[in-house]
Amino acid sequence: MASESAAAPASSSAVRRLRRDLEVLQKSRNPQILVRPAEDNLLEWHFVLHALPEDTPYSKGCYHGKVVFPAEYPHAPPAILMMTPSGRLETGKRLCLSMTDFHPESWNPAWSVETILVGLLSFFISDEKGYGSVRSSEEQRKLLAEKSWESNAGSAVFRSLFPEFLHMPETSETSEQDAGDPSPPVPVEAQVSHESFEVAPEALEEGVVPVVPVSSEHRSERLNSSSECWICRDVTDEPLIQPCRCRGSMSGVHASCVEEWIRSHRRTARDDAPPRCSVCHQPYQGSERLPRFREFVSHSCRAMGAQCGRTLLLVLALMLFQECAMDPKLPIAVRVLGICLFALLALYRFLILMVSLPPHGQAPEQRWLQPFFIAETRELTTHMAEAAAANTVVIGWSLVGIISWPYVLGFCVLLLLLAIKLLLRQPTWRCSRECFIRYARAVAYIVLFPVILVFAICEFLWRYPRSLHPLGPAPHLAISIAVIPLAMTVSSNLPLLIIWGIHVLFLLVGLIELFLVKRWRWKRGLVWVIVLQVSLMGCYISNLCEFPKGIGNTSTSQIIIAGSSCSWLLLIVVLTLKINWELCVQYYRTWQRRHGSFTLDPSAAPQSATATA
Repeated sequence: MASESAAAPASSSAVRRLRRDLEVLQKSRNPQILVRPAEDNLLEWHFVLHALPEDTPYSKGCYHGKVVFPAEYPHAPPAILMMTPSGRLETGKRLCLSMTDFHPESWNPAWSVETILVGLLSFFISDEKGYGSVRSSEEQRKLLAEKSWESNAGSAVFRSLFPEFLHMPETSETSEQDAGDPSPPVPVEAQVSHESFEVAPEALEEGVVPVVPVSSEHRSERLNSSSECWICRDVTDEPLIQPCRCRGSMSGVHASCVEEWIRSHRRTARDDAPPRCSVCHQPYQGSERLPRFREFVSHSCRAMGAQCGRTLLLVLALMLFQECAMDPKLPIAVRVLGICLFALLALYRFLILMVSLPPHGQAPEQRWLQPFFIAETRELTTHMAEAAAANTVVIGWSLVGIISWPYVLGFCVLLLLLAIKLLLRQPTWRCSRECFIRYARAVAYIVLFPVILVFAICEFLWRYPRSLHPLGPAPHLAISIAVIPLAMTVSSNLPLLIIWGIHVLFLLVGLIELFLVKRWRWKRGLVWVIVLQVSLMGCYISNLCEFPKGIGNTSTSQIIIAGSSCSWLLLIVVLTLKINWELCVQYYRTWQRRHGSFTLDPSAAPQSATATA
């Protein structure tokens, strides 16, 4: 991710490729793009978009941005962030483009920095929507274009890298002299008709055409350098091979570069397809080592154990805080220590969310805040879920009178600070009546969430009655959800035993049909995973509750509930696995591809030998 690449040292292949890309940029001299690497970090390049077409609201603007490369570049895509407010793209947030780290599965290592920036320029002056786009009027964009020079001058990084763009030129000729570029500003449309271009073949199929202007001198240089690998753009002693059907400038490549590209690409693979060329789509010939099922089980157990450990730590911290806040019999030193420990844990989570939200942003410049920045979406989501669960429990304790409100006041202040930070971070946020109405409505939705959820479910079922199909996950999910409030409210175990008994009969009929009859069309999907999670929660809560009434006395009732709930949960697990067995196998194969290793066939002929033949 962006933050990780900034901290990790660049690999030797990344350094060689970036230096080569910089040479190409200096020779091509695009009149609308100026690029300069950061003074202290080769993996961070800053660029300026200027002299934009006159028929766009950005013609009088100067827009600063940066490209953050991962340490594995060119085998992994970079991140792009805009620094100057434009009314078109949000500032300080990673942009969602087909050639950025938002879509690593579509990345092609043949794309250079010039390709990326020209594609960004084309997207910038168009009206295409995407993550990071901002909705604003044309007048607002023109106003921001005039103010962009002043905004850039306030950045110390911009002043040191682009001193020639500190003042807005009066005419295009003045801008041309200040920038030190002998060629006049040419709109993108004019460039298409006067220069040669290279278009990635796979981009034509995807509908995204990143266009790269190539001068005649640059084109002849590429044709003459037949010993250059098209991935690392370097000339080494390692022979070039032709592992696929690509010919011309896309044929010669190092075997080590292809293998490293395959390893990097598979970390984000979404299927179990064999490795293939991203241009001609021909599978590479070679040997593959896939991890065994034992390694998969070990990896899954470690991941599950880590998540269970985090959940257990959170539960223990909540229990410690509750005991220290409720029990006046504990020594004052123990109470203060327990509350302080929980407060430190809450402050740690607050700093993570404060620094990392909104997601897909850039790492903070302050070094002491960088350890709290998380760019990985899944890990950040886990922190958000745990923080939301802890705050909900603590505030719920205060509302029902279990703990007094002074213990909750600090958490409310932290939530308020986080909300203010997120509101002020919005690019189109203004202190207006419409804004306050919008966020007051959002607060009302949060407060009335249970009621709104019930009405939303009823409306969904009314519109899509087929979702209640008995061979789908919806009925099982409804029963699993109903078990939780029922176990927490009733004093008798009889209602739970009746629900479980009826559901167990249906589950047994389903399993008999799946294993023996095999005629019904069961609906598979990821919703069954939610059924498993909710069923596990219902089983856990049922075993925590006490039922003084119903079948058996207090001691035997716990045994009856434990046996019934575990049997019910086991049948749901077996039914879910049987219905979604093909999806499970596909997930396992994809995991194997991601964690396996691929070695090209050594019999692949070098480029020179193939050309001679």
